[in-house]
Amino acid sequence: MSSLSNPIDTSTWEWWKIKDLFKIERGKGIVKQNRINGNIPYISAKNNNNGLEQLICVNDKIYKNVLGWVNDGNGGVGYCFYHPYTFRPSNHITVLIPKNFQLNELTGLFFATIITLEKDKHSRGFSINNYRAENTKIKLPTTIINQERHVDFEWIENFMKNIQQKYLINHINKTGQVIADYKKSKSNLGQKIDTSHWKWFKIADLFELEKGKCGNARALLQDGNEIPYIGAKKSNNGLMRMVKRRENLVTAGNSIVFISDGQGSVGYALYQPKDFIGSTTLTIGRNPNLNVYNGLFLVSILDKERPKYSYGRKYSLEKIKETLIKLPATADGNPDWCYMENYTKGLLFSKYIS
Repeated sequence: MSSLSNPIDTSTWEWWKIKDLFKIERGKGIVKQNRINGNIPYISAKNNNNGLEQLICVNDKIYKNVLGWVNDGNGGVGYCFYHPYTFRPSNHITVLIPKNFQLNELTGLFFATIITLEKDKHSRGFSINNYRAENTKIKLPTTIINQERHVDFEWIENFMKNIQQKYLINHINKTGQVIADYKKSKSNLGQKIDTSHWKWFKIADLFELEKGKCGNARALLQDGNEIPYIGAKKSNNGLMRMVKRRENLVTAGNSIVFISDGQGSVGYALYQPKDFIGSTTLTIGRNPNLNVYNGLFLVSILDKERPKYSYGRKYSLEKIKETLIKLPATADGNPDWCYMENYTKGLLFSKYIS
């Protein structure tokens, strides 16, 4: 497999028709005035937010762990999304149900991205009827078993895991480039996320908070290559320099860092994937549901609060606790960590599968 920093070599991949892999069913629309608010996502012809139009109450024509392919509508034709959750598709959605395999988050996101790459063939006013859907061809990694060709699911899963575990984590730890990639991808969507169904949460209700432990880096730390020293700056993901490890000053990774004080960066947030030593100008938040993907999502949301605390005003612990941010929520009113994770994965994976 080629380096992830370069385009993937698809010269040995083979073309497959959608009908060879998926059973096709058309969604069933519900006119707006007949929809009742509930907790089932109603998916329609949109090219963002995973196609979500509304949360409704419904118990028929629902699907789970399948692909939803926009077959008609203004601006969304050809976009495909993976839906690991229960949802109701509108008549503008063609549901792709795997025939002889089960999707998971790795293969689901891969197929959704590959199919979306074919969207230009279905734009310019052409809708995707069942015949066109069935006969659309996508290029996939392929293996031969007993003289028969099969989609190489092992390659797909290894590729996606490689992005997750090696490229993203290492890259964010060294340069913060994944955060830049995420924000660039997010801005390139060209449309805002629909937040009408999101809820407000206090920072204190989302995170256990603690302060950074290093009050005098010059006196307490020695240059080295064992652990990053994170300070009050937004660039390079807060990295001031690499230092020798001092256990009494170490803060556990997989955390959100709030910059509480410092010239020019007060109010910004960072995601730190690995253990670090943080200055006392930082406040650290942790939650057991946190990971690199929803962490990046949260950083983007939190940074929108920054204007309230710039211009010389400190972002004190008490102010952080009381800060409200609007987030996607589940039906029971809790933060939808899964949605945040899947949304960010979709953006990042689409950057590398092209």
